[in-house]
Amino acid sequence: MIELDDAWAQLKATLPAPQAEECLPLSAALGRILSEAPRASHAVPPFPASAMDGYACRAVELAALGEEGLAVVGTAWAGKPWTEALPPGSCVRIFTGAPVPSGCDSVLPQEELGREGDRIFAEATLEGGRYVRPAGGDVGEGQPLGQPGIALHARHLGLFAAAGLEAVRCWRRPRVAVLSTGDELAEPGAPLAWGQIHDASQALLPAALTDLPVEVLGCWHSRDNTTALERTLGEMLEAGADALISTGGVSVGDADVLRPWLEQRGALTFHRLALKPGRPFSFGMLQGQRAFFGLPGNPVSAFATFHLLVAPALRVLAGETLTPTLRLRGRLAKAVKKAPGRRDFQRGVFTATAQGFSVEAFNAQDSHLLSGLAEANCLLDLPLPEGDLPAGAEVTFLPLT
Repeated sequence: MIELDDAWAQLKATLPAPQAEECLPLSAALGRILSEAPRASHAVPPFPASAMDGYACRAVELAALGEEGLAVVGTAWAGKPWTEALPPGSCVRIFTGAPVPSGCDSVLPQEELGREGDRIFAEATLEGGRYVRPAGGDVGEGQPLGQPGIALHARHLGLFAAAGLEAVRCWRRPRVAVLSTGDELAEPGAPLAWGQIHDASQALLPAALTDLPVEVLGCWHSRDNTTALERTLGEMLEAGADALISTGGVSVGDADVLRPWLEQRGALTFHRLALKPGRPFSFGMLQGQRAFFGLPGNPVSAFATFHLLVAPALRVLAGETLTPTLRLRGRLAKAVKKAPGRRDFQRGVFTATAQGFSVEAFNAQDSHLLSGLAEANCLLDLPLPEGDLPAGAEVTFLPLT
């Protein structure tokens, strides 16, 4: 068996880099991965702008505020700038976001002033050079925005729009096909024959894939025989899949035909993890460039290995520069049972307290128990050599929310 960190290192080293790019309008770029950094088409802001409602003036004339004051000769609005020359000893009423008139270097907040008719006054000496946002103070013209490999969020798209962009270049999303294997599986909602169960993975995995920068081609099912498997895998490859994800068929039982099929074609990089849940996990490359992930048949094990290995692998295929997975520390609310010898990811719940995070693992950790997975908001990461842990012990956990 291979340990999780070693499995990830082998997997990451094997995955091909993305090749195909596309130009996307900002409205279609959310969640996509930048292939090149866009550049600002103009400065942001494109002009000196007022940061306050007040009066725009010259700092050298502020001394007059306590005596004769400054004459108010006009108004500058956001979208309706004051464009005339400013006479000596005068100012312009200005509102937040409006262009600061030429020659002015200060905005005086209205709260600091008094106004009598068309003149403003101040009881104390005011400081100049304030509340003017310089042109390009946020972004300079031609400045790179973001880095290739980032996943685009709403905050990125807002910046791109402000800098005058309407489209960005992104990597094409890898196409993913999902396969479930097993004679015992029935479609969700279909009547069950004796000995059958409904196929939870047909809902679980496509839903999990929606959080990733991938295109889901669909879900396939194969019976437990080599002929049916070869036909189904052929259909998935013909559909243009860049990555295939299967559940079941990779263990050591007589009916598990997928792993031998992969081994015969030299497509198996590793099989079996020193991991609970998720030991019967396989990875390999089909036709030299299509990633294959063989997940366990039990849905909890499938979810755990998807979360720990498949999801980050698909992000790599999509061209994303990965950041370390968020891991937090908390103290056990009650004792945890664990056998040493395998790294164990137990389902549980964490809560925030005044003293930090409190973490509680569920009593039942069997890999077929979907109810516990549905209730969990974290996975406790319990190292391979550890055994039972007492209440109050500090542990690492991965939030699922």
